[in-house]
Amino acid sequence: GYGSFAPVTTMGQGLLVVLGLMGIPLFNYFSVRMNEFLTKVLTVACAAGMHKIGINVNKNAFRLEGGSWFNVSIHTFVLAIALLWGALVFQDIEGWTLGEGLYFSFVSLTTIGFGDFVPTKTSSQILTGAYIFVFMGTMMTILDELRLFYRSIFVPLAQGDWCRDDEEEEEEEEKEEEEEEGGGEGVGLELEGKISCESTDRKANIEMQPILERKTADFERFTC
Repeated sequence: GYGSFAPVTTMGQGLLVVLGLMGIPLFNYFSVRMNEFLTKVLTVACAAGMHKIGINVNKNAFRLEGGSWFNVSIHTFVLAIALLWGALVFQDIEGWTLGEGLYFSFVSLTTIGFGDFVPTKTSSQILTGAYIFVFMGTMMTILDELRLFYRSIFVPLAQGDWCRDDEEEEEEEEKEEEEEEGGGEGVGLELEGKISCESTDRKANIEMQPILERKTADFERFTC
């Protein structure tokens, strides 16, 4: 909220809360869908153009999920165009400088909204709403990519991985391999023990069978 318009009555403030709880999630949802649509269109167009001129790129680069360098490049390109276009348009409508228009575009798409620069004309107010709806999802995607990038840097630092050298890593890998080999040998010895026990039991049963037969015959003669 820029602060140029604000509810002053209790009913208006209450309605703002209710409408905000219902409208903001819907607005964010459709804004993200709009960003995905723009990304898909530009990705397909770029992939077709690169294929037509004979540039071969790994197909994984064109996947629309996060983590693709091509996907990040598309979002960065769209955001740069959006900020520059917004700066030029608001400069022309509101009479601002190019820097002020760029500043207003960034503050609007990040939803900071300080209120030091606000659209004063009806045409620019309508344009601002459409501008935020179309390009806010792109800004949020770029910020999320930056968050993942910073996380990949600072999380290892916080865990202390930055101070580990190659020798320590090699030693840990060797220990893991030895443990795996030791576990395999233990399983093998256990199986050998079971097999030997089974063989011993079988041999004992074979040796005891004639003795049992003689004892049975003697018992039958005694009873008769």
